[in-house]
Amino acid sequence: MGIDACIYVKTRDGQEPDLCDALPGGCSVLPHSEWGIEGATHCVDQCWRYYSPGYERGPWPSICAVLIALHACKNVETVWYFGDCHEGDAPFTPDRVLEFSKHYMIVGDRPYRQPMQAV
Repeated sequence: MGIDACIYVKTRDGQEPDLCDALPGGCSVLPHSEWGIEGATHCVDQCWRYYSPGYERGPWPSICAVLIALHACKNVETVWYFGDCHEGDAPFTPDRVLEFSKHYMIVGDRPYRQPMQAV
């Protein structure tokens, strides 16, 4: 139980993202359904927990690889990344990928893995 990662994409031509690299194992790009982000043309099917500063649980290196691959596609207009219990209407820009990556390089998933401190 926890927050699941959600990744959505809008392509300029409505076609599947023209990926330069293969996505990590267990990921696939699917046409967008009625659920998710308005305006998205596709979603990335995966079964990862969400990762963000303050919620260091999901596999950020894999999530980041997907986001980087999507941003590198010539036909991708917008990428969204968020947790399934959050509003995902703000695009997840390359600057935000770098911001989350910097956080990961500093703390990794240690805040989640370390024992809770008594107060």
